[in-house]
Amino acid sequence: MIMAIRYQDSTIVKGRGFRLVFPFEKGRDMEELIQKAKSYAIGAHRRIDQRRKYSFQPYEHHLKSVADILSQAGADEEMIAAAWLHDVVEDTPATFEDVEREFGQSVAELVRELTDVSRLQDGNRSMRKSIDREHTSNVSDRAQQVKLADLIDNCHDICSHDARFGKVYLEEMRELLRVIRDKDSTLYRRAEKLYFKWDQRLSKKSEEGRGEGAREGIGEEGTGEGQSVRKPRLFPAETRQSMLRTLEFIMTGYCARNIARPAKEPGVSLSENQIVSPEAPLSLVVNELTYFDTCYVRTDGRITHQIRRSDFNSPIAKMWLFGIIIVYERSITELIRMHWAGDSWTSHMSKGRLEKALEFQQERLRRGEVTELLDCLQLSDKFDVIMSNDEHLERYGFSTKAAMKRVVKELGALRNALAHAQDLTDDHWPQIVRISERIVEITGMIPKRGE
Repeated sequence: MIMAIRYQDSTIVKGRGFRLVFPFEKGRDMEELIQKAKSYAIGAHRRIDQRRKYSFQPYEHHLKSVADILSQAGADEEMIAAAWLHDVVEDTPATFEDVEREFGQSVAELVRELTDVSRLQDGNRSMRKSIDREHTSNVSDRAQQVKLADLIDNCHDICSHDARFGKVYLEEMRELLRVIRDKDSTLYRRAEKLYFKWDQRLSKKSEEGRGEGAREGIGEEGTGEGQSVRKPRLFPAETRQSMLRTLEFIMTGYCARNIARPAKEPGVSLSENQIVSPEAPLSLVVNELTYFDTCYVRTDGRITHQIRRSDFNSPIAKMWLFGIIIVYERSITELIRMHWAGDSWTSHMSKGRLEKALEFQQERLRRGEVTELLDCLQLSDKFDVIMSNDEHLERYGFSTKAAMKRVVKELGALRNALAHAQDLTDDHWPQIVRISERIVEITGMIPKRGE
C-alpha cells in the first residue's frame, strides 16, 4: 500500500519499507494559500456581519487593506495570508486549531502571534494594551511586520473619523512602535511617518495640545462555576483531543485532530491562556473557548479536566446562560427606568408593539399580578427604546442601530434555543461571548485564571 500525504512544502509518499519526499510547486500553492485565506476570512466575518466602526463597511475592507499594505512592502505569502486571518480568532467563532487545520502550522503561528492575549478581566483598556504590547514585543519579526500593516490601516481609519479617540490610539501606537525590533523596515518608517502626521494634525485641533516631547522619536526606551461543565481528562481513542506527553504525569501539551505537525514536534504546547482553576467562573471559560478548541482545568499543579464548547449543552451551563440573559435584560430595564421618567419611554415604541405590551399588562393585572408596563415588554422592545439614544448604543457596544437589531435577533435565537432545550452550536457562540463579557462589566466581577 502506498500513501501520499501533503505536508507544508513537500509531498510525502509512504510505502512498505520506504519514505520519499518530493517538493511541490510552492509558487502555485502559495497563491492558492492567499486565496483560501481570503475566502475563509471574508466568510467568517460576513457570517457575523462584522463591519468597520466608522464607515460601516464590511470588515473585509480592513483585511484587504492590511494584506495590500504587506504585499506592496514585499511580504511573503504566509504573511499576506495571516493578514487576511489576523482577526478571525479574536472576532469570529474560529479557534487557533481551526486555522491550523485549514492553513498549516506556520500561518496559524502567525495568527496566534497577532491575536491579543489580554482578556476583559485583566483590567481597563490601558492595562490590557500593556499586556498586549508585551506580547507583541516577543513575537517573530514577520508577525511584527503584519502588526505594523494593521496599525497603519487602523490609524488612517480612526484618526480621520474620531479625533478624540484618535489621540488615545496615537498614544497606544507610539508605545507599540517602541517594541518593534526592525526600525529600518519600510513598514516601520511608514507607520512612524503616519504617526507624526496625525499627531501634528490632531494637536492643532486640540485646545490643550500635547505638551513637550510631541516631536521626540519613537526609539528604544530605558465561584467554582468551571467545575460544573468540566470533564475528566480520560482521552479515549475517539476524542478530538488526546494527551501528548507527560512529565511525572503532568500534562504539558496535546495533539489536535486533523492538525499535521512534524514528527520531532507533533503536539501543541499548552498555553496559560487556555488553563483555568477549578474555581474559575464560566465567564472566564467562555473567554478561553473563544480562542481555543479546549480549555483545561488545573488542580494542584496538574491538568485534571477539559472543557469544550459542546460542554455548554450540559443542564448546569444552560441554566447559567439563561440566568445571565435575565441579568442582561434587567440591566437594560434599569437603564430605561433611570433615563425615562414614568412611562415617557413609550414615545419610542411603535403603536403595534405598545398595544401588545398593554394587552399583556392587562392580562397580568386580571390574574391579580402587580406589574409595570415596562415589565411587559419583550427584550427587542426594550432595545428599541434604548436605540433612541446614541449614548446607550455605544454603552452596549453597538456602532449602529442596524448592528443592535441584528444582535438582538441573535440573542433572541439563543434564548429560544435555551428555552426549548435545543443544542447550542458555533452559531450561538458570538452571543454567548457578548453576554458573558457584558455580565462581567455589569457585576464588576474579575475572573481569575488557573493557579
